[in-house]
Amino acid sequence: MLHTSGSNRCIEGDNTGGNRGDGITPTTKLRISNLTCITSSIDENGGTNPTGKGDSEGPLFREGAYFEIYNSLITSNDPMMASNECFELDDSEGPQTIDAAQDGTSIAISNLIMCSEATKATGVDPLNAGFDLNDWLAGGGVNAQTPPNSNADNVVVTGANIPGAVIDGGVGTRGYLTAASLEDINMAVVFDQATQLYDVEANVGGIFETPTYLGGANAGDDWLAGWAVGFSGLLTP
Repeated sequence: MLHTSGSNRCIEGDNTGGNRGDGITPTTKLRISNLTCITSSIDENGGTNPTGKGDSEGPLFREGAYFEIYNSLITSNDPMMASNECFELDDSEGPQTIDAAQDGTSIAISNLIMCSEATKATGVDPLNAGFDLNDWLAGGGVNAQTPPNSNADNVVVTGANIPGAVIDGGVGTRGYLTAASLEDINMAVVFDQATQLYDVEANVGGIFETPTYLGGANAGDDWLAGWAVGFSGLLTP
């Protein structure tokens, strides 16, 4: 997904919906591999194509939604990689969303998040006070509310290390293909696509294929070419 203005979240993962308990069953669990989510810094009602539907953001999991996310690239096409939240968990009407992260139901492996507001945990239920989303992505263990988990090879790049080079064409463009070398502002490789990808076909199931690159498409596998629209021309956020 490539945002300009007129965009909201790359994923809005809900279980029960607003104003109802998050623990209502049956539950929702999203299973995602090789997502490319390119946000912008455009807020609600801003930019060249305004929308009242919300700010441009990355994946949001809330309302008791569970998830598995693998081999995905979440970033910003703003020239300085300015962004709203790029990866967010929200305890909405109960603790179930972050409970699932704590107990290993929700999983994140081999993902790269590169933008100014890289992560956010909101509405944290008092039962989950102290939950550390960055440490959860890194394998946990920092405190009792973020116990050790099976997450691995997640990379969060923000602050003085952005903007980086992760999309062919670079920031400030409509580029959407994953770059061959994923680098921060200092041209240091931050994610090695030869060694850090997770074999979802072998470890998750045959609905997936073994990945050869991070995200949804790259120069060697531009399967969107010839039929997808909105990926050419100047970026006018």
